[in-house]
Amino acid sequence: MSRKRKPVNERLCLMCHQPFVNHVWNAQICAAPECRRRKNNEDARFSRKRLNRKVPTVAECVVCQQLYSPNTSRSQTCSVDCYLVLQQRWTITNRVRINARNRARRASTRPHTITICKVCGTAFEKSNTRGAAKTCSPRCARLNLRQLGRQYYHHHGGAEYARVQGRKRRLAAKIVASMGINMEDLT
Repeated sequence: MSRKRKPVNERLCLMCHQPFVNHVWNAQICAAPECRRRKNNEDARFSRKRLNRKVPTVAECVVCQQLYSPNTSRSQTCSVDCYLVLQQRWTITNRVRINARNRARRASTRPHTITICKVCGTAFEKSNTRGAAKTCSPRCARLNLRQLGRQYYHHHGGAEYARVQGRKRRLAAKIVASMGINMEDLT
């Protein structure tokens, strides 16, 4: 089975503004040698501009106001410690805005729903922060956990397990007593 070829597009060359057929999806210039030479010269000039950016010889730290010599034109602080302080300041000043944005996003994704409490049977409005809530209050949640624990205990043979453990404890106490050792000395 052969692959379907994309149709060949006709474009205008960026250098000579003549139409050309591109066989590569991102071709910007035609195959003429002078167009290629002009494009390479432009690219080199652009990269030289980027490399020849002026880096200030002396700058003032935005945190401690000390003079320092920066490595790049974008550096604002004189040391790692000042950079961390700057990060903390940004976090503190923007935390309220970020929290409000997150709250609004959560509120829009999950609407409030009315559900019935699993323990007491009262209807309550489930907020979008309590997505999987099955109970109306912390008291009902505690009662629900206690009930679930009891169900789990009995469902998984909890009473039989307790009986066996008690038997083991009593047997161990008999053995220790027959050896003449006091149980309080062991603990």
